[in-house]
Amino acid sequence: MRYRAGIMLSAVLALVATLFAAPLAAAEFTDQPACTIFNTAGKIVNPGPLKFDGATVGTQGVSGSAIVVAKFTVPADAAGKTIAIAVFDNAPGGAYKKVTVSKSACVFGTGPGSSSGLTATVYLSVGSAGGYNMNVEPGGTYYLNVKLELPFGQPSCGPGRSCNFGIRAYPPG
Repeated sequence: MRYRAGIMLSAVLALVATLFAAPLAAAEFTDQPACTIFNTAGKIVNPGPLKFDGATVGTQGVSGSAIVVAKFTVPADAAGKTIAIAVFDNAPGGAYKKVTVSKSACVFGTGPGSSSGLTATVYLSVGSAGGYNMNVEPGGTYYLNVKLELPFGQPSCGPGRSCNFGIRAYPPG
C-alpha cells in the first residue's frame, strides 16, 4: 500500500510541476539577433501580445536573469495621440525594472521609449514627434522589453525568487 501511495504522490507532484513550470524560451523571438544570448539561456518570457484596452497582462516564470518581451501593434487609428504602457508589481517586495520599447526584441537602451523603477511607464507619441516621448507609427509593430535590473546593471531579482509583474497598455488618448 505504501508503494502505491508513493507512486500516486510522485504522479501528482509531476503534474503540479508541469502545470506550474516556467514558460520555455519564446520561440517567436529566435530570429531576433539581440535575443541570441537570452535564447541560449532559455530566459525569455513572452506574456503574449499587448492590447491597448487598459487590461492587465500578467507574467509567469520571471526570475533571476529572465527578460520579458511583449510584441505589440500600434492601433492604426491612434495618429496624433499618446500611448502609455505601465509595468508594475503585482505584489509587495517587487523588483526594479528596466523597460525599453524598440523596433526589435531584446533591445535595451535609454532615452525616449525607456523607463526604469519599481513601476516603469513609457509614453509613445503616435505619428508625430512628441518631445520626450518615443515616436511610433500607426499600425507599426514594436516590442516592449523588460529586464529585472538595478540602475548600475546588477540583477534586481535574486536567485530562487519569483518576480512576476503586470503590464498595462492604456487606450490611446
